[in-house]
Amino acid sequence: MSATERWQTLVVMKKFFSFIFVILVLIILLLWVFKAQLVSYVISKESGVDVRIESVSLSLNGFRAKNIVAHDPKSATTLSFGLVDVKTDLLKIFRDVVTINNLKLDDVTIKSDPGKIDLSQFGGLFQRKNSSPKKSSRSGQRYVIEATEASNVQIQVENPFQIASS
Repeated sequence: MSATERWQTLVVMKKFFSFIFVILVLIILLLWVFKAQLVSYVISKESGVDVRIESVSLSLNGFRAKNIVAHDPKSATTLSFGLVDVKTDLLKIFRDVVTINNLKLDDVTIKSDPGKIDLSQFGGLFQRKNSSPKKSSRSGQRYVIEATEASNVQIQVENPFQIASS
């Protein structure tokens, strides 16, 4: 192989790797821009309920999401949060057991018809502190929530005078 052929090969390789680098940067940029939609999709698939999230901010020690609405059409229950602050090690999120050190919920609203409030579809938010790790319904991944703090909680019963049909 002559020096000219080697030079041409290097130029082609440089263009190829530059193209791959630009594509990777664009993919990362798109994931970052659409992270709220991506997190909404993953949580919806994982929990089996419709979840919408307005914004998400990430850090190495957890994440914060604003204006979350989760709706379970089976039980006609809607659970909404003004703010969810999760303290966990994001580098360990793909392990068999994920430990959530602190889960802070603010402006919590539960809406449902009378007798239909079923929070079991909304994960382990309401588990006892010393209970065994809960298993996610879809992926089988286990998680433990060490501390949960909720503030400004409202329960709204829709159609309070609804008469059950026989």
